[in-house]
Amino acid sequence: MQGQLLVEAGRMTEGLPLLDEAMIAVTAGELSPIVSGIVYCGVILGCQAAHELRRAQEWTAALSAWCEAQPDMVAFTGRCLVHRTEILALDGSWTTNYGVDAKPDGENYKFTLAADGTVEFTFDPDTKLLDIVTK
Repeated sequence: MQGQLLVEAGRMTEGLPLLDEAMIAVTAGELSPIVSGIVYCGVILGCQAAHELRRAQEWTAALSAWCEAQPDMVAFTGRCLVHRTEILALDGSWTTNYGVDAKPDGENYKFTLAADGTVEFTFDPDTKLLDIVTK
């Protein structure tokens, strides 16, 4: 977390190497899954603050591979999954479908809808995020 704080304070040359060091520990399996999730979120927030998209994409790809090697693990859902999907989608490619668990060309998310229900899709062109609301 020290790296994230240094980056947010504008001290990039000190903070970015600490972010890399933290993610090396994650991908090497030196940390528990819960701690790995906390570290990953901190690193991605730091990369976003530093406008280091390439670094965020590299660490997201590494973490995705690490997650795929542990199919029974559910610790990287929720906010971490949102970070992973956002970073992967920012590569400029709209030809890839990022499905469940942010896997390229992965299975689509499923949701149920009442017979008389409606679904609303809202796309934000600035953030490139899609919001889905069922009623």
